[in-house]
Amino acid sequence: MILLTLAQPALTQWTIKSLTIELYPDGAAMVSYLIEVYDGVGMLNITLLGVPEFLIVSDDEGNPLHYELYDDMISILLMGSRYVNVTYYTMSLTFKEGEVWKLSVSEVPTEHIVVLPEGAKVVGLTEIPLSIEIVDGRTRLIMPKGTYEIEYVVPITPPIKPPEEKPPETPPKEAPPPSQERPALDMWLLILAIVVAIVVILTIIAIERRRRLSSEISEEEREILNALKRLGGEAYQYEVARMVNLPKTTLWRHVRRLADKGLIEIEKRGRQNYLKLR
Repeated sequence: MILLTLAQPALTQWTIKSLTIELYPDGAAMVSYLIEVYDGVGMLNITLLGVPEFLIVSDDEGNPLHYELYDDMISILLMGSRYVNVTYYTMSLTFKEGEVWKLSVSEVPTEHIVVLPEGAKVVGLTEIPLSIEIVDGRTRLIMPKGTYEIEYVVPITPPIKPPEEKPPETPPKEAPPPSQERPALDMWLLILAIVVAIVVILTIIAIERRRRLSSEISEEEREILNALKRLGGEAYQYEVARMVNLPKTTLWRHVRRLADKGLIEIEKRGRQNYLKLR
């Protein structure tokens, strides 16, 4: 019955009741939809913002709903649900140029909320917000539907140093006899040996982790790595796209996974991604 329902055209009428984009200091964004469904049967098809990761789809009682994901398009099987919650994380909505982060979205179908990281300051807008307020130290913007960019700066908070306490005054100590110098030297040699051992162990762990990650990459990720090798170890993402047969959003998802595994680096050059093998 589920397969037959999935094969039917999506006739369900729905509307987005709320949409929130919550940004974090590392550029990640949590996107949350609340969708009202009018008949609660059939399929619900919706195009999501960005490339979703860690996707959760549930009804108004928190019960999970079956869905199929095609790049940024999601098809949800409704089981009499009146409301549908869709929540996920994505790294594809933001990029950084110097110290300035940019949120770039296109064709948002409804007005929505954008929450910046704590202490972040807006330094540029391509669209005027409907309202701006500060809630618990975070800037909250109500943005209209459509396409826009928000530029913001996240402050770097230095660690708070505890107040220095003056040591109690003590009478000057007499120089230790020569017989005590040898134990001090032995102690420094022991510390040096421990440090060297730790460095060797960490190096072995890093090599093993890299070997394990290399063995876990998918066939698509291996094609991307091979394409980068043929391009001299670094190239723009669109140059890699010409050599692998992958959709744009699928390619970006695999590129992010390779970066998370430490196999490639991603640099922003203008509005283009520049990829480097590590």
